[in-house]
Formats: sequence, structure tokens, C-alpha cells
Amino acid sequence: MAESGWLRHALRMGVVEWRRSVRATRADSSKLVIYALSALFGLLFLVGSAAAIVFLLDDASGLRVTDGIRGNLSLLWLFLGFMVGQRAVSLYDRVGAEALVLTTVSTRTTAVGLLVAETLRAVTVVAVPTLVLTGAFVYATGAVAAVVAVPVAVGLFLASAVAVGAALGWTAALLVARVPFVARNKTALGTVLVLVFFGAYMAFQLAPTGLPLDIGMLGLLPPGWVVDLFVVGSPVDGSLARVAAVLVGGPLAVAGLTAVAVRVATAYWYTDAVDPTDDGDGAGTTDGATPERAGAGRDALASAIAPVSVPAVAARPTRRVAQLSLLRTRRNPARLSFLLAPLAIVGSMLLSLLGAGSGALAPGSVPAVLPLAVAWLAGATFSLNPLGDEGPVLPGTLLSTVGGHRFVRGLSLPGALVGVPLAVLGTAAAAVATGYGPVDGTGLVVLALVLSIAALGLAPGVGTRYPRFDAVSAGRSKEVIPPALSAVAVYSLVVGLTGGVAALSLLAPALTRGLVAALVGDLPALVLSLLASQGLPTAEAAATVAGFGDPVRALDIGLVRGVGYAGPLVLVALLGYRGYRNAARRFDTFRVD
Repeated sequence: MAESGWLRHALRMGVVEWRRSVRATRADSSKLVIYALSALFGLLFLVGSAAAIVFLLDDASGLRVTDGIRGNLSLLWLFLGFMVGQRAVSLYDRVGAEALVLTTVSTRTTAVGLLVAETLRAVTVVAVPTLVLTGAFVYATGAVAAVVAVPVAVGLFLASAVAVGAALGWTAALLVARVPFVARNKTALGTVLVLVFFGAYMAFQLAPTGLPLDIGMLGLLPPGWVVDLFVVGSPVDGSLARVAAVLVGGPLAVAGLTAVAVRVATAYWYTDAVDPTDDGDGAGTTDGATPERAGAGRDALASAIAPVSVPAVAARPTRRVAQLSLLRTRRNPARLSFLLAPLAIVGSMLLSLLGAGSGALAPGSVPAVLPLAVAWLAGATFSLNPLGDEGPVLPGTLLSTVGGHRFVRGLSLPGALVGVPLAVLGTAAAAVATGYGPVDGTGLVVLALVLSIAALGLAPGVGTRYPRFDAVSAGRSKEVIPPALSAVAVYSLVVGLTGGVAALSLLAPALTRGLVAALVGDLPALVLSLLASQGLPTAEAAATVAGFGDPVRALDIGLVRGVGYAGPLVLVALLGYRGYRNAARRFDTFRVD
């Protein structure tokens, strides 16, 4: 039974939790840098969106809300719910000071308080954009009702996504706590779930490129109907029936989903976790293997990462490093969220831009982007912070007889066994499915092969150059040591630029030639012209620099394609080899202060 005034207590708890997260963000310099960069790009997007609304909606008569628009909003709701679910299962699956809280207030109060805090975090992110875009919309269309309608619609949209995401996240945590099979294979199951979700998410985003999907299908989902509430009272034609459904069904849906989340959280918080090694008959082993498997010659470390195994393709010390890396990831999968989330967001944005375009890359954006994404993951997943990942055992690792070369090869082995084949086979399948010819398809496959192998050496080289040893909080009593922001930035820049230039030169050499000409001629000339308009003596320099792009535009297309494709691949291969050598040398010479 909930105590009297539980809702007031839940709201107060949510506000306190929100304030704690804001203070923690202020104290974390790495998070502040990430948020500052995000705010910079968000500001540019916000200014452009507001200008587009003001100028393009000057005459909105005749415009109507389509299922495609509703579908895009539903897709955003699904993405938000999934991200909240990930946070629920990894960041706030348990409440702080659990013994005190759960004996002071009811579980309903506690669970609702956590939902309120997460909703406030989401509101903090979207508050300014919502106010600015609402003001631009009201100014352009004269729809005064939007001043009230838009905040209500945004609130229902966020609250429902948070409720369903938390319910799913706590359900996943409950399954891990109660089902031995799920507990044993939680990392593998979670990885498959993430890949399936983001695969479907990107497939819907790429529907314009010819895939047998229609974003309008998602327009049938109620979360997308909030767009009809956005345009109430404006010249844009929406569905009044859907507006009524949102206003009546939205609060009921939030209440129902919240009730489900509360029941799941109650079951989870008051359950005893099962033994992951229990096979159902009460027999278990302490090292994660059944007696039969342990007796079959499998050692404790190999048993701990079962059913995953490292084949005997390298020396025993190298395999040991690879097994330890896999075990570390399996026991603390939250470290992968620091890599998968940014990649998924950036990748989905890039695919959306490519898929919406009408240029040469639009029909085949998947095989063009896939080598970059998989190669990036192949190197970053296990070896972007080699020294920091060792944590407190780093001194012992440095004093061991494994050696720098074996250590780096061991870290790269999982990526070589999984990432390289996945990049090559996935790119080949995508190229065939999207109708690429033999030359372009083979070029993309070679790009995937070279880039993924180079990433295996580049990641540890950058990671040992910019190591990170301080942990960040990833949940209740959980700490993760993510790669340094500088390491992520340098590694991503090298992989992205070399792979991107090679792919663009192969598939669209004319576009590549035009971009290079603009970078060496038109863009500097534009900057110098702007300075000249302010009275500086740069007019002649602008005219001179403007001609720098002419020789580039005169280059033969075949030359641009060959050099633009092969040059970056040779460069990234050399950088990968140099990164491998430097990482091994730094491991052998590193000293702990």
C-alpha cells in the first residue's frame, strides 16, 4: 500500500534526483565538454529550423500533416523509449540508499520518483528548442493555441516514452535477476537486441532509398499523433480526431504505463538474484562452467567467457589477453554504451542525410557507411583505452612477461576475429543487395577489409597516446572507465576521414572533385571576401585564392577516383601499423607513478 500523499513525495523525490544529476554533470568535465559540443551543433540546427519555419511557413494554407510526418515522430518516440530503457537497466535499476528509501516510502513512490526525475532530465534537454520553435511557429502562422498545445504535446510525448522505456528496462533487469539463462548470456542478448533495434531504426530511416519499408507505416502509432496537436489553430491541416485521442488517451496511457513500470520495479527490487551457473537442478559451479565442461579440459578463464571462445590462432599469452578483454566486457557491458550510443546517433543522422539526398550516394548509402561503422567498432570496442581498462591491476600487467606486442595483439584479436569478417561480408552483402557493379562492389569490400584491419592497430596506438584512468559513474554503485574524449575524437577523425574520402572518391568522384576544389579555393576566397567587406585589404588575395580550385576542377575523373580511393587506404594502413608499433612500445616503457 502506498502512503498518503505518495504523489507529492514522488514529485519531491524526482526533483531531488534531477538536481543531483545536474550537480553531477557540472562536476564532470568530460560530460560538460560533450554537452557543450552537442549544444553548439544543436544551436546551429535550432537557428536553421527557426529560420525555416518563419520563412517557409509564411503561407501555410494548403499544408497538411501526413502519415510520413507522424511516422518520423513515432520513430523518434521509439528511439527515446529504447534509450530510456537502456538507462533504466544500467543507470538507475536500483535506487540510491535503497534500504533506507524502501523502508521509508512505498515502492510506488520510489518508482514514480525515478520516472519523474528521468522526465525532468528529458525536459531539460528539449525545453529551449521547444520554446524557440514554438515561438517561431506562432510568429509564422499566428496559431496562438500552439503556446499551450505544443508544451502539452511535448510533455505527453516525453512522459509516455519514459514510462514505456522504464517498464521495458526494469523488465529486462527482472529477467536477468530471475532467469539463469538470461543472466548467463545478458551481454550477448543485449548486444543482439541493440543491433536488431538500431538495424530496424536505420532501415526505416533509409526507406527513401528503395528498401521495402514505408515510414508512413509508423504513422499509425499513437505517439506520432502529437504532431496533429502541434498544429491546432494553425493553417496547417491536421486530424481533430487524433487530437482528441491524444488529449484523452495520452494521460491514460501514461498512467497505465507508469502502473506497469511500478509493478515490474516492485518485483525486481524485492527479488533475490539467481545463480547464473544454475542449470535448473540446483547444481552450479563457481567458475561459470558446468562440471562436465570444466572436466573436459576447459580452464576457468575460458569457462568464464563461454559460450564465446578464442580459437588457438595465436600464442597462449595473446589468447589470455583476448579472453580477459572479453570477460571484462561481459561483466561490465555498460562500457559499451559509451561507444554504441554516439555511433548509433551519428550513424543514424548520417544515413538520414544520405538517404534523403538525391545524389549518387543516396541509393547505396548502406554499403558506403557500413565499412566505416564496423571498422570503427572493430578497433574501438576492446582497444581504445588499453592501459585504463586494466584498472588497478595495471602494475601487475606491466610487470608480466606478456610483452607489448602480445598485449596489443591480444586486445585486437576479438576485433580481428569478429569485426573484420563482419565488415567484409556485411559490405559485400549490402553491395550486392543495393545493385552495385563488380568494380564498385569490390572497391567497397577492399575498403572494409583495409579500414577494419588498420583500425585494429590505430585504436590501441591512439588509446595509449591518450589514456584515461579515472572512472565515471554508470549507475548505482557502478563505475566505468571509458576512453578519453581526445582518443575518441582522434580515432574517429582518422577512420572517418580516410574511409569517407575513399568511399566518396570511389562512388562519386565528380562530387569529390568539386568538394576539394571548394575547400582549396571557394571557401578561403569567401572568408577573405568577408574580411574585405569589413575594410581589410584582402580583396586581391580573395581573387587569387578563388582560382586555386580551377586546376582541381580540371583533373580527370579517373585520376580523382584512383588517387582519392587508393591514397586514403594506403595512409590509414600506414597509420594503423604505426599505431600498433607505438602502442607496443608505450606498453613496454610505461611506468605507473
